[in-house]
Amino acid sequence: MVIKSKRLILIIIIAIIMFGIFLYWLGYFTPNLYKSPIEIEQIPKVLNLTNPPSIPNNWVVQSVEKYDDGFLSPIITIYYNNNISLTLSEGKIVLPNKDKKLILIGNKTVTVYKDGGQVYYVVKHNKIFYFFRFERINQNVVEKFIETLG
Repeated sequence: MVIKSKRLILIIIIAIIMFGIFLYWLGYFTPNLYKSPIEIEQIPKVLNLTNPPSIPNNWVVQSVEKYDDGFLSPIITIYYNNNISLTLSEGKIVLPNKDKKLILIGNKTVTVYKDGGQVYYVVKHNKIFYFFRFERINQNVVEKFIETLG
């Protein structure tokens, strides 16, 4: 009796593992399943905005990516050729375990996170959170754009 119950438990565990492998193979556990490239003109539609968000027009766009898992609001990330990325989201972006401080740029309160040579700025404008990732050498470029958000 003890041997049969151990066998049954072993068979159930193997079945669960096989089912998990099958789901992984289908792509249910990979975040890339929810990422897709989009055109910059599609940003307002993806974020359900009536007007396009303010984005830097003088920075050369390398690519634009949408992340939409169907549960949370979609997130857009724009990658620029100057090694700056801008993520647009309706939800607040927080980076735990990073040094954090608040600064004022123009009339906007900006949350600043630092991690080694990387700097991250988070600022809210017209119900959208702007999340900038950049190296310190691009700090003035990002700050000049934030000043234009008014």
